[in-house]
Amino acid sequence: MKSSTKRIFSILISAALLIAVIVIFIKLIEPAYSQIQELRSEIQARNIFLTDQNKAVAQVQDIVGQLKEQNLSQFQEQISLTLPLSENIPEALSQYQSIAQISGLAIQSVGLNYLAIKPAAVNSDLFKGLGVIRFKLQLLGSYEGMGAFLAVVENNVRLTDLVSFKISHASQNKQNLYLNDLVVDTYYQSN
Repeated sequence: MKSSTKRIFSILISAALLIAVIVIFIKLIEPAYSQIQELRSEIQARNIFLTDQNKAVAQVQDIVGQLKEQNLSQFQEQISLTLPLSENIPEALSQYQSIAQISGLAIQSVGLNYLAIKPAAVNSDLFKGLGVIRFKLQLLGSYEGMGAFLAVVENNVRLTDLVSFKISHASQNKQNLYLNDLVVDTYYQSN
């Protein structure tokens, strides 16, 4: 064979091998590479999720450890701000009187009823049940004052629920003076 034929023949074989390599790369390696990239991103997402979950578990364990370190009486004192240890009616009335004065309202009458004690949902050494005192308040004042009163009662430290609310004009002319009948439940711990 001539040397020029050998060169052409070797160039053709080299070109065929190059085309074969390109075909193999496109048909076999590129899909596998895409699949590897998807799996790597899934692994990374799962690692991030696992790290976040481990952080959350560590935080919960830390909080549980802190609660175990606190003694029961300190926890009881913190709860008693929202749920007093007894009815403490004078304190509740004083709170409503103060809120009414701040809101520009005057208390016309007050009534109260003791409702049945609700037993605790779980057995607890903290308290046996939830006592409820239903206050019936009649307040005289402006519409805006009543809105302010309700806003303060809603954000009050002591746990209170608004049961019913009735508003009526207190004067014959078009003055901004209303008679408001409120029924609120105030809660306390029953030991």
